[in-house]
Amino acid sequence: MIDVLLDFLSMCEGPLGSVDLSINPNQRIIAPCHWVHLLNTMTKMDVGKGRYNMQIVNNIGPLIKCMCDTKKRELFESKAQWYGSLDSFVRILGNLMQDADAKSALLKIDGVFDMLLQCIFMKDCRLDMVKEMKQVECQLDLAFDEGDVLNKIAENAQTLILQTNMEHKGVKGGRSFNKDDGKYFKAMAITPIISSTIDGSCSTALCVHKIAQKLKKNEKDSRRFCCGTLMMLAQATHNEGTIDKEVITDVMTFASNSVRSFDDAMLITMTIFSIIQPQTGVFTKVSDTRIAAAISSGLLEFCVDICSRYGEHTDPHPDTEDHMITNIWHIVSSAHVSALHRRSFKAINSRQSSIEKALSGLGVTEEKCYHPARDQKDKSTVASTAENTFNVGWKNNYPGKNERCSEIIQTVKSALYLCTTSCCQCLEAVDNSVVKRCSNCQRTVYVSASCFPNCCLTLVIV
Repeated sequence: MIDVLLDFLSMCEGPLGSVDLSINPNQRIIAPCHWVHLLNTMTKMDVGKGRYNMQIVNNIGPLIKCMCDTKKRELFESKAQWYGSLDSFVRILGNLMQDADAKSALLKIDGVFDMLLQCIFMKDCRLDMVKEMKQVECQLDLAFDEGDVLNKIAENAQTLILQTNMEHKGVKGGRSFNKDDGKYFKAMAITPIISSTIDGSCSTALCVHKIAQKLKKNEKDSRRFCCGTLMMLAQATHNEGTIDKEVITDVMTFASNSVRSFDDAMLITMTIFSIIQPQTGVFTKVSDTRIAAAISSGLLEFCVDICSRYGEHTDPHPDTEDHMITNIWHIVSSAHVSALHRRSFKAINSRQSSIEKALSGLGVTEEKCYHPARDQKDKSTVASTAENTFNVGWKNNYPGKNERCSEIIQTVKSALYLCTTSCCQCLEAVDNSVVKRCSNCQRTVYVSASCFPNCCLTLVIV
C-alpha cells in the first residue's frame, strides 16, 4: 500500500488526469488530498517503529516541492487539493521527524524548514491565502473550516520548530551553545516571512520580528513558543544581528500588559534578561542600545511592578528558588551599569515621572533631599559612594521581607538618581532651565565651574 501511495504522490506536479486512480477494481481514491491524509495516517501508525520512514523521505520529494511552493499553491495543478492537503502534510512532517535519521534528511531538503516557519504565521500574514482558502472550500468534499485548519497547522508547526530548537539548546540544557547552534538560530532569525494583503501585494519581514509581534499579541497557545525561541535565539547568537529595538519594544509591550500569573512573570523575566544580556555574567558587554530600548518601553517600571506583585511569592520550583527575582536583579543591575551611557541616560530621563510614580505606588517616597556631602569636609569622595547614591532623596518603604526585592528597588532608585539634575560633585539640586553639563559627555551635571574637576573641558548649558 505504501508503495502505491508514494507512486501516486510522485506525480503530483502534473495534472490529475494523467494519473491512474485505481488501487484495485473495487476501490478508487478520487481526491489527491485523500492520498495525503492516508499517508499521514500511515506515518502516524509507524511513529516509534521506523519501518517506512526513510522510504517515505526518499520518495516524497515531489510532494514536498509542491507543498512548499506557497507562491504557486497547487497539487496536481489544483489549488483546492493543495489547501485540502496542507494540514496533513505538516502532520506527515511531524510524524517523520520523530525519527532522528528521517528528521536529519528532511531538514536538508530545501524549503522544508522555511515552510514550517511560514506555517506558524500563515493565518496572520497571508491574507491572500485565507481568502483563497474560503473560495476553494466548496470544492473539497470534507468538513473544512479554514480558521480551525490554519490554527492547527500553526500549532503543529510551532511544536516541530520548538522540538528542533530544543535539540540546539546547548550542553545539558544550559546556556552553552556551539557555533553550529549559533548558525542555526541566526538562519532562523533572518529567514524572511512573507506577508500579503487580500489583493495579493506582498512584503517580507524577518522571522525574529514576526515572533516578537506574535508574542505582543498575547496568544495563549504561542506564548511559550515565542518566549522560548527568543531566549534560545538571543543566547545562541549573542544578539548579533538578531535582536534589535523593534524586538525589544514588542517584548516589553507584552511584559507590561500581559503578565497575569507568577508563571507568566517567570517566563517573561527570563526572556527579557536573555535579549538584553545574553551572555553568561551580569555585566558582560552591556549594550547601551538594547537596554535603552527596554527602558524607553517601561523596563524599570515593569521590574518595580513585578517586585510588588510577586516579590513575596514562593517559587513552586525548589531547585530554582527565587529564580524570577534573581532575573529581575540581573536586569536592573544591567540598567544601572548602563545608566550614564548616552542612550540609557536619555531613556531614563524620558521615563522619570513614570518611574517615580511606580516607586511611589510601592511605598517608596521622595522626601526632602538629604545631602550627606554637605556634612562632610571632604566632598570629593562622598558623592561617588554606592551607599550615599542609594539613599539620597528617597526613603525605601518596601513592605515585604525579601531582601533581594529591597535591593532591586534601591538599584532602580540609584539609576534614577544618577540621571536626575543634581550636581554630581556637591549633590545640590539644579534648576532644569540652567542645567550645566560636561561638554565632553553631555550627561554629567555640575552646579558651577567650581564643582567641575577637569580644567581641560568646559561646561555647557543645555
